[in-house]
Amino acid sequence: MGVSQITIYQGDALTINVTIKDTEGVVLNLTPFNEMYFTIRENLEDTTNILQKKLSLAEITVINATKGQIQVELLNDDTKALLGKYYYEVTLEDTSEDLQYVVVQDFFKVRDTLVI
Repeated sequence: MGVSQITIYQGDALTINVTIKDTEGVVLNLTPFNEMYFTIRENLEDTTNILQKKLSLAEITVINATKGQIQVELLNDDTKALLGKYYYEVTLEDTSEDLQYVVVQDFFKVRDTLVI
C-alpha cells in the first residue's frame, strides 16, 4: 500500500508518503473519498486512538488523488509521548454513501530518543 512498517525516534517529526492501493495492488483513485484518517492504536483490536490525523483538519494532504498519493505530517509533539510498538491504519471514508475502507495496516515503532 505504499508504506508498511514505520520506525521513528521518540519526539521526532516525520513526513509519511503513502500510495494507496486496493487488495489487488491497483492504485486507488481517492477522488470519491471526502475524509481520510491516519490512526495509531495500541493493537489491532483496540478502539482507543493514541493519535489520529484527519484530512478535514488539514493534517493529511492529498498529493495526487488519481494516483492514490497522500502525505501525513507527524510533528515532534505527536511522537514525544510515544514509546514502543503500535499499530497504524489509513482509513478512507465516503460519508455520502456511508462507506469506510481500511486500506493500510501495519506496525508503528517508536524508539527511545537518539542521543549523540
